[in-house]
Amino acid sequence: MARVTALPGDIEQLCLLSEGEGLRFLRRLIKDWECGDNRFDQPGEALFAVELDGQLAGVGGINCDCDDPHLGRVRRVYVHPDFRRRGVGTALIRTIETHAAGRFKRLVLFTESWAAAGFYDQLAYRPIVGHPQRSHEKMLATSISVRESL
Repeated sequence: MARVTALPGDIEQLCLLSEGEGLRFLRRLIKDWECGDNRFDQPGEALFAVELDGQLAGVGGINCDCDDPHLGRVRRVYVHPDFRRRGVGTALIRTIETHAAGRFKRLVLFTESWAAAGFYDQLAYRPIVGHPQRSHEKMLATSISVRESL
């Protein structure tokens, strides 16, 4: 797992797989990255990639929500079909959450996929009903420093 500052060389192959499943968000990732609209480079943002067996196994990132500085948006999470059910998606989300914990109080995401919704449910994301751009949310644990008085 690595934080990336440039798109992985084999992102196009992963994108073609996702498009074969009817998903368009990796194409959007590539387009937005290339034109500079979203490179996951604002404060608190990051894009991560997982490589296994010399192959890009998955990607995912976190963006700031422009409406709320304490809200992070989990974006562009996709795992290569050959690497599903091997912990790649969970590792990506845990890495995103760890990265986000110092910056955001709550994470949100949007998925239309029942399989993805079940995946996020298992990771303690709560469904959001009736919001056009958010399907799930999760409060991040915050560390509280307690000072004992003598």
